[in-house]
Amino acid sequence: MPVEEIPQTLWILLGVQTGLLVLIWLGQLIQGARLRRIERSLLSRNAPVPELQRVKSEARQGQRLFDRWLDEDPSRHELPKKEQFAGFRKWRAEQGMNWDPERSGD
Repeated sequence: MPVEEIPQTLWILLGVQTGLLVLIWLGQLIQGARLRRIERSLLSRNAPVPELQRVKSEARQGQRLFDRWLDEDPSRHELPKKEQFAGFRKWRAEQGMNWDPERSGD
């Protein structure tokens, strides 16, 4: 390759690289705009996601059950957390409140 062709080849490669970088940059801008549009449409909905509501209500119900269990016997408040949770799990099993994979109807 003659010495005179090297600068021209380098300019061509530099131009191609610059063009590719511009295309990548434009793609990122377009993707960002799409994501912002999707985010705005999701945030504009007033109704919360039903699955999230169900999970939150189950968590609140579980907390209420735990509080009820603690209030049944005031000495349970004095137990360490580990023993409280073990006792609560045992109480739930006795009450038939635990999830049983055999009964779930897989």
